[in-house]
Amino acid sequence: MNMDDLFDPPTDPAARSAYLRRRAELARVRAQKLMTTISRATYQSDPAILGQVKAILAMPPTERLEMLMDELAVFASARMVTE
Repeated sequence: MNMDDLFDPPTDPAARSAYLRRRAELARVRAQKLMTTISRATYQSDPAILGQVKAILAMPPTERLEMLMDELAVFASARMVTE
């Protein structure tokens, strides 16, 4: 199981579930590390940041991961439109 490939999760339901749980755990760890870098002064100077962070972290980790995977898939399939 390659944790770096966001666009190719396993097709087997059990393996896919394990993959998504692992990705969610990695995302949770990264979010917790990020939260330690944001100071209380940041929240006071921009309460919108606090609201966004709390809203994102309130979602279950697997839901956050699936949302991010969907966003990546959309941007990866985007084509440059020129006039």
